Amino acid sequence: MSMATVDSVVLKLPEVVVTGTRSPQPLRVFPGTVRIVGRDELLARLPSSAADALRDIPGIMVQKTSPGQASPFLRGFTGFRNVYLIDGVRLNNSVFREGPNQYWNQIDLYGVDRFEVVLGPGAVGCGSDAVGGVVQAVGRQAWPGDGSRWNGMLLLRAATAEESQTGRLEVGYSDPRRGGILAGVTLRDLGNLRAGRNLGEQPYTGYSDAAHDLRVEVPAGRGRHVILVHQYYRQDDVPRTHSTVYAKSFAGTSVGTDLRRESDQRRQLTYLQFRPVGSGESDGIEAGLSFQQMNEEEDRVSGKRIRTVQGFEVGTIGGFAQAHLSSAIGRWSGGVDAYQDDVDSYSSTNPIQGPVADDARYTTIGAFVLHEARPRAGVKVLSGGRYTHARAVAGAVRDPLTRQRVSIDDQWNSLIGSVRCGVFPGEGSFGAYAGLSQAFRAPNLSDLTRFDLARTAEIEIPSPDLEPERYVSAEVGFRFATGNLRAEWAGYRTWIDGMIVRRPTGQVVDGNMEVTRANAGDGYVNGMEALAEWRQARGWALRGQVSWQRGEADQFPTSAPLEVREPLSRLMPLTGSVAVTWRALHLPVSTELEVVSVARQDRLSTEDQRDNSRIPPGGTPGYVIARARGAWRPGALRLVLTVENLADEDYRVHGSGSNEAGRNFVLGLEMRF
Repeated sequence: MSMATVDSVVLKLPEVVVTGTRSPQPLRVFPGTVRIVGRDELLARLPSSAADALRDIPGIMVQKTSPGQASPFLRGFTGFRNVYLIDGVRLNNSVFREGPNQYWNQIDLYGVDRFEVVLGPGAVGCGSDAVGGVVQAVGRQAWPGDGSRWNGMLLLRAATAEESQTGRLEVGYSDPRRGGILAGVTLRDLGNLRAGRNLGEQPYTGYSDAAHDLRVEVPAGRGRHVILVHQYYRQDDVPRTHSTVYAKSFAGTSVGTDLRRESDQRRQLTYLQFRPVGSGESDGIEAGLSFQQMNEEEDRVSGKRIRTVQGFEVGTIGGFAQAHLSSAIGRWSGGVDAYQDDVDSYSSTNPIQGPVADDARYTTIGAFVLHEARPRAGVKVLSGGRYTHARAVAGAVRDPLTRQRVSIDDQWNSLIGSVRCGVFPGEGSFGAYAGLSQAFRAPNLSDLTRFDLARTAEIEIPSPDLEPERYVSAEVGFRFATGNLRAEWAGYRTWIDGMIVRRPTGQVVDGNMEVTRANAGDGYVNGMEALAEWRQARGWALRGQVSWQRGEADQFPTSAPLEVREPLSRLMPLTGSVAVTWRALHLPVSTELEVVSVARQDRLSTEDQRDNSRIPPGGTPGYVIARARGAWRPGALRLVLTVENLADEDYRVHGSGSNEAGRNFVLGLEMRF
């Protein structure tokens, strides 16, 4: 279910969603929590990045190490404990780091048609490591309508507090018999981010990025297309501000000592897929092949004027094949998927490896089966299982004890399952559901071989003898829609078994505490999300939502071999919002006023307390901010004006390394031709 925007004063229920199930599912009768952020909502809200596009979804917190390094937390988990997809292809690879990472920022927001978000484990359908949830970016379609025609779009966005300018141009052609083609280019430049009225400009926070994409769709008979897509994204000179001398203290946070610390990112993806046309249910076979390459390079000058240049290149070959079959006992979906990462890593100060192992390979192979049954009218049962094999082979790892070159070769296997049941009488106007799901995350190359700076004043060394993490999640919920009122509520609990956590060794290296990893993090996460909307015939609507989370896990607060149960790191604080929307009945004009309230987060783990350049002593202060939006849509034009942080408050999202924008005027123009 997506939330209302200034262009739509209803809680929209898009017809189907495919994320998490590998088969189209009508949302009104899906037994789980799914959110859609559609194209209209993206253009109405004008977020600054793909991660920011998810920030208003209940249960999601978007942490920002810097404006160019954002990481969504889904039900308490982030980074490699969520699965990120681009048109069904995994963005995740084996070098994804523990905790927040910047890789979701490598999605061109304005080359996306919509985001599909499944909260809670989606491991059976999308990969055994989908613990907190699954996010899929669905690309722009090359077949926008009926009939043969050329079409195009120009999008411009400018924001004052970000000192940013964004432009996208796309051109396409479609023909019902021959197919379609769409090409797009996006350019963006961001200056130093200005925070609220007291903190002011935050130096050394600006960067630039660029992207282009090409999509070709050709009819292949029997209601299916052959789709060829190429995407390229580049991000230049993104500073990790909080660790440098340019950081500004907020509520007592420390200022870093680095003289420079910035990174460049490159990502390109090419895939070929055979898929059905549209989103309706159909039997048959789907298949795809992909190649994705990711490059990262960091340039750091320490306070002692020692320069380190390090990075890696990951080339990932992937593929999937799946089939759907309707039978007398329900609908079946099954298939296989496989990915192999080839990793080269380097460092100017480490001749053996870069931030992860050099000359490394990581392979995952999965096989799954899903079944949808309708034992009686208004009842749906979704069940399934997945087998996963993972293998890590690393040829060049610096041994944490001898400092000599060693190799690693290890493998893991798992079998997990999921079952969801929903009761939806009255064509989905009311529904209740419950589910129980497992997840399994094998150690990746970052877990096993990382030799790099971690959190504030920490350096991480390789940990070659790790075991997989295991999770079980239970969820219950209901949705209600009648007349002018719609509401939804979900509650969940995730049990954590053997989560990989950092453990201090007691050694200090160049002023940084040395940490390794261990399977010690048993614990849990509890939470709930609720949203509701009331609307009336004259174009007014009132919307509200709230999210709450509480969790704990075993940690090693000292170098002693003693586990202590502590709050889970970086949990989302109590968060709520209320919005009033108005849309003119006979004019293309709409407005919205929204107030967001976030409580203080002072439930901190020992690691959170050590991370004092991002998390203030005693916790991250709460805040209340207001936003105003307006839109005007005369024909093929759309003009949007948003004012973020009306009162110019100083605030930051929990766990972030810099503050959010102060009063920020965002102007957007879309023109179709």
